[in-house]
Amino acid sequence: LHSTALVPIIFFLSGKSNIISQLRGISYEKINVYHRWVSFMCCLLGWVHTIAFYYQAVYEGGYARLQFEMHNNSFFVNGIPPLLFLTILTVFSHSYIRALWYELWLDVHWICALGFYISLFIHVDLLLESWKYLAAALVFWCAQMAWRGLAKNFFRLNKGFMRTSPCTMRRLASTENNHYFEINVENVGEFTWSPGQHVFLRIPGLRFLENHPFSIISYCEPMENNSMKFIVKTGGWKGMTSIIYNSLPEEGFKESKVFVDGPYGGSERQIDSFNNIFLISSGTGITAILPFLLEFVDKYPEKKTLLNHLRLDWVIRESENIEWIKPELKKTIAKASDLLSKGIIKINIYVNNEMGVSNTESLDDLLNSDVLQTQTSSEGDEKSVDKVTTSVSKLISVKNVKPNFKNIIENRISQELGYTNMFVVSGSDSIKTLASTSVANLQHHVFKSTKVDEIYMHSENFGW
Repeated sequence: LHSTALVPIIFFLSGKSNIISQLRGISYEKINVYHRWVSFMCCLLGWVHTIAFYYQAVYEGGYARLQFEMHNNSFFVNGIPPLLFLTILTVFSHSYIRALWYELWLDVHWICALGFYISLFIHVDLLLESWKYLAAALVFWCAQMAWRGLAKNFFRLNKGFMRTSPCTMRRLASTENNHYFEINVENVGEFTWSPGQHVFLRIPGLRFLENHPFSIISYCEPMENNSMKFIVKTGGWKGMTSIIYNSLPEEGFKESKVFVDGPYGGSERQIDSFNNIFLISSGTGITAILPFLLEFVDKYPEKKTLLNHLRLDWVIRESENIEWIKPELKKTIAKASDLLSKGIIKINIYVNNEMGVSNTESLDDLLNSDVLQTQTSSEGDEKSVDKVTTSVSKLISVKNVKPNFKNIIENRISQELGYTNMFVVSGSDSIKTLASTSVANLQHHVFKSTKVDEIYMHSENFGW
């Protein structure tokens, strides 16, 4: 009964649009931590319940009694399927398995969850009115799915029932082991989102029954006809992202249609509640980080804002990866070159693999041609062009080195702390763990210094 009583809580905490998220603003991926732990407790209590009954039968009458119960007591037989389904759910929900075989995990999760619910309903029957717990679980699940469909999908982005949005997709510079591509969902109209949020995309013709979460790299500007951009790294075993990548041409764009479900996640607090912002990212984790930079550039000129300083540290494998955020970097330089030159905004890019001679100027190659063209048309003389050429390479730092983030955070960033500080971290698990530990080590400044009042950290989670 104790295990069954946890079932409605499990279903309640599993929804992406649950009442806790609506009332408290806590994203579902953080609530999902409780969902997994309650599920683990349910599985543990299920095994304790089963072992106790089997042990009692053997203790009172030996294996002959156990065999008798197995043939004559239906509870001994129909209690096995829900326990097996729940055990498979618990084991397959390990973060390693989810990351390696996301689509497989998702299919197994749905199938086993349905099997667990039906078989448990058969097992409990009307005993002690425990079926009421299962009925409550069904009500919670149906209510959350209905709200998700109405508020996050059908009537938000396309203003119509089951209407798709046009999108373009193209391959990005990739290596033999790491493949990347870009998705642009165009003309999203009144659909709005906040920095760090993600959506679920479903592409007709490519595993229509599956959807996949992608972080939005674009910044949603008020009163603008915004588009959503996603940078995706293929992963998993024959997963959806690999299928999309293989369907794209070697060069050029592919047009398609997508269903968009969201947005979800994001930070519980806004950056304009802080003085200093520190962004730390690795690889495609920049997709969840960059919108905070663009929001800072947009909000800093406002007189009422508290914002004083922003620092971005991004580590990548290849210098070509800078191309992922080429338009965003150019936009930042165009709108905030003075903030970059004054050090109010600092952008540091670290390239792990050795850069060739041609790649050492990759940042200028990506940015200068367009920036110069814009500046030439407005300034109209060679001196202004030379000035821009020199400044672009100085505005953004690109280093061919593997950074020590522990040293960067505890020794360098610690010297840049303001009165209120916000850290946003996104990327690999190792980066997030290291950054979390290092930021925690900075908390002593809050107690020792009157110049530091708060150090807040938001970590983007890709374990959906």
